[in-house]
Amino acid sequence: MIENINEPSDLKKLNLFELQQLANDVRNEIIEVCSANGGHVAPNLGTVELTIALHYTMNAPEDKIIWDVGHQAYTHKLVTGRRDRFKTLRTYKGVSGFTNPEESCYDTFIAGHASTSISIAEGIAIARKLEGKDFHIAAVIGDGALTGGMAFEAINHVGYLRPEKFMIIINDNGQSYGPTVGGLAAYTSRLEVANRIYDSPIYHEVRNDIHYLMDKEKDDPKSMDVLKRLRERALHLLSSGIVFEELGYDYIGPLDGHNIGLLIEGFERAKKSKFPVIVHVITTKGKGYSKSENDEIGVWHGIGPFNPETGFVIKKSANPTWSEVFGKKIEELGENKKVIAITAAMPLSTGLSAFGKKYPDRLVDVGMAEQHAVTIAAGMASQGLKPVVALYSTFFQRAFDQLMHDVCIPKSPVVFCLDRAGLVEDGPTHHGIFDIAMTIPMPGMILMSPVCDSEFNAMFDLALQQKRPVVIRYPRGEAGVCKSSKIEIGKAEIMKQEGWDAVIIGYGPIVNNALQAVEELKKQGIKATVVNARFAKPLDEKLFKELADKTQNIITIEDGVIEGGFGSAVSELLSGKRVVRLGIPDKFIEHGNPKILYENLGLDAKGIVGKVKELLKK
Repeated sequence: MIENINEPSDLKKLNLFELQQLANDVRNEIIEVCSANGGHVAPNLGTVELTIALHYTMNAPEDKIIWDVGHQAYTHKLVTGRRDRFKTLRTYKGVSGFTNPEESCYDTFIAGHASTSISIAEGIAIARKLEGKDFHIAAVIGDGALTGGMAFEAINHVGYLRPEKFMIIINDNGQSYGPTVGGLAAYTSRLEVANRIYDSPIYHEVRNDIHYLMDKEKDDPKSMDVLKRLRERALHLLSSGIVFEELGYDYIGPLDGHNIGLLIEGFERAKKSKFPVIVHVITTKGKGYSKSENDEIGVWHGIGPFNPETGFVIKKSANPTWSEVFGKKIEELGENKKVIAITAAMPLSTGLSAFGKKYPDRLVDVGMAEQHAVTIAAGMASQGLKPVVALYSTFFQRAFDQLMHDVCIPKSPVVFCLDRAGLVEDGPTHHGIFDIAMTIPMPGMILMSPVCDSEFNAMFDLALQQKRPVVIRYPRGEAGVCKSSKIEIGKAEIMKQEGWDAVIIGYGPIVNNALQAVEELKKQGIKATVVNARFAKPLDEKLFKELADKTQNIITIEDGVIEGGFGSAVSELLSGKRVVRLGIPDKFIEHGNPKILYENLGLDAKGIVGKVKELLKK
């Protein structure tokens, strides 16, 4: 059936039986492609029927569908003309793992971070009104994104403006990366039971009668007050959805998110409303694949290549990942009762699961709310605790103001462990390349990045001893294994000294590329020295100035943006000396295998060799 779907209009030619057959085909395709390429398996298996029903009901791309996060849109991609290319999902120059208007006119907006869809949809609704256009708008949120503060702000404002032809579809699967936390999650769970009466005719009869009377008595304030109280009390008895109605919405649901016929009926009903509508859809995350469907901790939210028959992940190395190194170390440090871990909906993927099992009272999962995570950490630190905030580098960006105002100004001793630093597979919304430039300007911060596991452990110990904020950044994937020398604040280390034709100063695990380059340069008769900076702030001023007196060729290398990054700090320190900065150029980097991306940017060993030889020729 799937081979007959080249655009959403093809869905309208199918009956319900054929649509369900299509859903089965889509699931098989998602499992097959993700088993080879990795990807967001569970979120997409849960939204198959929802997506089919939504496109069946809407007329995209004239109607606008906005996907929150974008990681639940694989079915959307398959039914909007990308089926033939879907096997290239998340590969270099292939189909993106997220929505992107540059890839398709059906992708209304680029998405990679959570809780943005309702705000984007409202912005489109305002533009629609000003330009006199007429189309429907649907924001699909859920998979934990409704825990983010920005979503609450948007729900409040949409309810105030009350745009027509506007629906918010809550994909309620009870999960984000792992189980969803927060009061709203508990409320929507209650709705699932309480609102079954919504399908009863009596609900709609009472509701319509009251609204009829309110329309008739709208010029009589006293009668309106009485009717509003009657409406509130009567509907409260029949439906817990009254909270959404009081905010200015019509409410439909909960609907079975895997019943295509019921979903189509609900979406059609929503399209007829004169008010913004919240359509509450109950789905099963990972639906249709037993491994992901029964996953309670979030393993299958985003996963690497796996065997589709056994469900076993195909691991390429026996060495621990950086996340595992962090997890093991913080579990050890948890013996100190003042150490508390904070994460934003990602205890598993940041490596905190073991800590959480051993010290459940000292793992705080705030949901997809990085701003909140940073500020509660500051509050904890003010009372003598030692908070450790574990986030992905790219999501740390969402809390820039809180970092400055609530952590750095009061010199709160909060330790930030930033995973997925550098380039990753998922493209510009997920590359962790801005954290160095973001944190260097913050007065009083300490910035560290280890080259191996033992260096990370030593840095973590050192970080918890400080009385000011500290950032430790590290990439995704395998951690190097080595023995580390003593680490002191602001002290770098010469890792390899062959000569002074060039000095390469690296920050973080990318130093390993420099070490490989020096070996190749040595074969060509060029003698260079490699320095592991360890710190981007404070810099080792004494050592760097001594090195600058020994050579005319100083190269810095980092897996962050060049503008305002580590290399810029070294260049400012060595003002008057020639410093060549290697790093991420002033552009957004596409998705793909990081090895390919680093090679394209000249940040692998071969690129470093070429740059050194180029300098020597000059």
